[in-house]
Amino acid sequence: LCRYFCCSGCNMSDINRMAFKAASFEGAQGQLHFDNIDFEFPCNEVVLLEGAAGSGKSLLLKALAGLVRPTGGGYFINGVNVSELSFDGFLPYRLNIGYSFEHGGLISNKTVYENLALPLLYHQLGDAQTVAHKVSGLIEQFGLASVKNLLPSELSSSYKRLAVVARSLILDPQLLLLDHPTTGLCDADRLMLGGLLKDKKSRGELRHIFIISRQAAFLDGLISCRININDHKTLHLADKVKA
Repeated sequence: LCRYFCCSGCNMSDINRMAFKAASFEGAQGQLHFDNIDFEFPCNEVVLLEGAAGSGKSLLLKALAGLVRPTGGGYFINGVNVSELSFDGFLPYRLNIGYSFEHGGLISNKTVYENLALPLLYHQLGDAQTVAHKVSGLIEQFGLASVKNLLPSELSSSYKRLAVVARSLILDPQLLLLDHPTTGLCDADRLMLGGLLKDKKSRGELRHIFIISRQAAFLDGLISCRININDHKTLHLADKVKA
């Protein structure tokens, strides 16, 4: 975890293009996924990943985050095969990617406040006052003030979900990857998150958003594009969603 967050003096790299080229991925049990696939991902869109349960949606998000590397071919950002970069080489891109895990994702021995502050502190992105202001703002926005000093094990599932999503935004990423971000949330929190994403996208603070979700009310008016995933084999870009 320290290696994931720790960095000093590195610059964030813009993310303008993303593509798989002859890429193959291996799943948890060693099975092959998306064998030798070529795919150019839509950019500057809010993309819904669609497919049956177990079709590879979460694996695809992890691949886009650089958490799963291809066993063959490459994952290219801006024409650079980032699959071949070292940890330090990929870190400038990683700093511009926000990822919200479907399960877990919080450090168990740190409070909600400390979990949100950790990326900023380890990357030395601001002084103590700047970090406190940024973290406190997200805590307030996500309704986490009453639980900010609690450990993940002390949180309800909804508070844990909110904290994970809030932390994915702490570095102001250009690319945001959300794996079932509203599961277990009340309608008010879903509405808050949908409004926040729309606002950040309209202001250019978020450029590319990829979401896995089946909650129609949350997705309504947010999604601009869809990718259909067929049983770990193919990706198909559907027609853009009409406004």
